[in-house]
Amino acid sequence: MSGVSRSDLSSACAASFSATSVLNRGDRREPMFKNAEDRQRFIITVGEVCAETGWRVHALCLMPNDFHLLVGTPRGNLSAGMQWFLATYT
Repeated sequence: MSGVSRSDLSSACAASFSATSVLNRGDRREPMFKNAEDRQRFIITVGEVCAETGWRVHALCLMPNDFHLLVGTPRGNLSAGMQWFLATYT
């Protein structure tokens, strides 16, 4: 990229990518997922929350007793989205 400084490129990338790291753990470190079907239902619910909120999931990690998400929230609705998500996936 001729004529573009590193700081200009870094600023452009930061402006186009804004994401929040979210994690949640099971009660008393108990497993959150019972089996593969349960994990699949979780992933489907992640898709539903994205449709409801406009979130963009950049990364997802399911562990036995917790999950991690890297989400973009263009509408600034992380709290409302998490409330909907955690009430829906039970």
